[in-house]
Amino acid sequence: MPNSIFLCVPLPPTFNEFLAHETGQTIDRKIYRIVCGVPVADGPVPHSPSKEYLQALTDKFGPLGLSSDPSVNPSGKPICIKDVIWTSRFRTHSSIADTFFTRLPTGDSLDAQGAAILLVGDAAHIHSPAGGQGMNLGLRDAIFLGEALTKHIKATETKPLSEADTILTTFVAERHSRALEVIALTKNILAIVGTKDENVAWWLPISKTTLRNWFAWMLGSLSFVQMRAAWEMSGLGRR
Repeated sequence: MPNSIFLCVPLPPTFNEFLAHETGQTIDRKIYRIVCGVPVADGPVPHSPSKEYLQALTDKFGPLGLSSDPSVNPSGKPICIKDVIWTSRFRTHSSIADTFFTRLPTGDSLDAQGAAILLVGDAAHIHSPAGGQGMNLGLRDAIFLGEALTKHIKATETKPLSEADTILTTFVAERHSRALEVIALTKNILAIVGTKDENVAWWLPISKTTLRNWFAWMLGSLSFVQMRAAWEMSGLGRR
């Protein structure tokens, strides 16, 4: 739809069971997860969107089959949100630290021989949750940090600290590069999902979203593209 994205995903019955176990709240109806993008022009999103706010978003950006207005709903009946279990807002942006490693000076000396500071995970880089890349990247940071620290500890037994620290500077340079790759990936995902519903050009009256969906269907039917996408999204394709 124009200027936004809208997802309505039914949750499995096991979620109802989990909810009853964790909160004592028994719900025997089907539960749906709704995700909707709100254009900046529509104003700020409430910290905890109400049922009425979510219903307005569904009516505006959702399919007509979910509209609460029976005059536009193809079924002729209103579809309304009955209850809201949990709501929140998410604002996405990307950033990365200039450096992931530094040492503090000791005493009056200006030489950086003091405590080491290493940044990994969200402390070093943040980005959109598109594709669920954040946790995987943070885990890889931690795993390879363990390897780097092991090498560093062994190196300090025979080398000056300044030389041993090259192991850590090499490590952070690698992690910085990998973080930039993931940030680029999430931005590309958002750019594709957020394609504007407008014609490609005046001489080609085909909607960009139609063209996007057609290409996604065509490429998604190819097995090697499916494998490549799974490899990228899982994070197994990069250290």
